[in-house]
Amino acid sequence: MNPVYYKIGVFLMAGFAAVLPFGPALPNIFSGLLIAYWLGGFLMGYWKLGKQELGWFLICNGFVLFHLLSLYWSEDLNSGMEKASSWLLIPVLFLAHSSFRKYFRPGDFARLLILFTCSLCLLSVVSLIASVTSHGISFETLSQNGLATAAIDFHYLGFSLYTAVALVLNLYLILYAPENFPAWYKKLLGGILIFMGLILLLLGSRTTLAVAATLSLGIVLAGRSRIRLSRVGKILIPLALVSLIGFVSLNPVLKDKFKEAINFEGRYDIDENWGGRGFRELIWNCAVHVSRAHPVLGVGLGDQKSELDYCYRQYRYQPLLVGGNNFNAHNIFLQALLTTGIIGLLLLLLAIGYPLLNSLKTGNTLYLLFILLFFGTGLTESHFNRNAMILLFSFFNPLIWFALRPYESTADS
Repeated sequence: MNPVYYKIGVFLMAGFAAVLPFGPALPNIFSGLLIAYWLGGFLMGYWKLGKQELGWFLICNGFVLFHLLSLYWSEDLNSGMEKASSWLLIPVLFLAHSSFRKYFRPGDFARLLILFTCSLCLLSVVSLIASVTSHGISFETLSQNGLATAAIDFHYLGFSLYTAVALVLNLYLILYAPENFPAWYKKLLGGILIFMGLILLLLGSRTTLAVAATLSLGIVLAGRSRIRLSRVGKILIPLALVSLIGFVSLNPVLKDKFKEAINFEGRYDIDENWGGRGFRELIWNCAVHVSRAHPVLGVGLGDQKSELDYCYRQYRYQPLLVGGNNFNAHNIFLQALLTTGIIGLLLLLLAIGYPLLNSLKTGNTLYLLFILLFFGTGLTESHFNRNAMILLFSFFNPLIWFALRPYESTADS
């Protein structure tokens, strides 16, 4: 490949990683540039789509292609086309990343992760300053959307997942592959991890906190023999744990969310409490009803919202109809089932399962962590219905798989 042309591609990927937290306009611009870059390289013969790459593409993106095909049996074509434009990023960026797989190495991925992490920390600092300047210091103004939307319009669930991804991936690499990080970053990373943990607590997404904390604990326990603690470190870790417990106990917003999740003392019924678990139970009931009525092909990408809204009215789920709310299935797998039926769900499971098995075989644990984060938090949210989540998945999913798996030279490559 032409060295200058390759450097342009690296620059575009670095730019995407740096602007990803500041979406959607800037990431969309860089994704468009990456798509044009890949297409130009393909037409000029810099890379070819061999049999192996084509097989990977169909396996990992079959569920996306079937979702796009479902527009054919959707009545609301305009709504479907709006979603299709975002969904297209997943397969096209997969192709763009596949063109780099001969050249990309773990160190290159680490540099992109550093850009993403530093950009996310910058956004967090700006958001904290903007929130305190506008509303003062309180748990209410520094929690959830009060913090997430202080600087840019970023929903707290997306902000939480972005932060969790940065925290978990950095934690894993510093323990298991620290040689990929430059010395200056390793010196700062302890403070960065603590800061991201604090932001994650302030954002207060229960599911993201639970999944990220479980994975982080697993990483630390599995790699405890690699950890060399100083005397200060041995004091700071118990202090951090005590501080964490105290923060959760003193933060009324976060404490109330955890009580609501278990319906503490029966005081968090749908009739008494807005949102949360009660809402999701009604939404999941309707998602199942709609899926049973359209089991094989689903209702189509364009009709998923209208079918759910009709179900809410049919079963008189009035809390879900107040104020013109727009509730998706709040589960990534249920959303696939009602949209594209059992065929679409199986294709989604294939797109998750094949790369996971392949990564376990090649020792790509980082990919496993990313998938567990994305789809674990997707048990209570429909990630592919949010542009920020699609951007995150489109960029990191193929990047981690291709950059951190051994490259096999084949006749088709």
